[in-house]
Amino acid sequence: VAEKGSDVHASYSGKVIHLGQDDIYGKIIVLAHKNNFYTFYGHLDTSFVKRHDFILKDQLIGLVGETGKTSGPHLHFEIWDEWELKNPLDLIEKLASKNLTESK
Repeated sequence: VAEKGSDVHASYSGKVIHLGQDDIYGKIIVLAHKNNFYTFYGHLDTSFVKRHDFILKDQLIGLVGETGKTSGPHLHFEIWDEWELKNPLDLIEKLASKNLTESK
């Protein structure tokens, strides 16, 4: 959960492989990273990247929104290891130390 318009930063350096609109996730960005990792950012209000852009870790890529099917503004974030979904809390130390169940 996040305030609409909050900054969305890339979790790791990578290349924009998909940018578009989805019926469920609204405005989305998908980044490809080394070693067959992918990150997915959904329900965005705004995106600041183009397909094929190379993105640096922590670069601003968009703003939190409530596009698609949602009950309020939030960021839908996924990490994929090739075809397997991974828990971001297990992979990103900065997230593991936060209580992500509390609204900002």
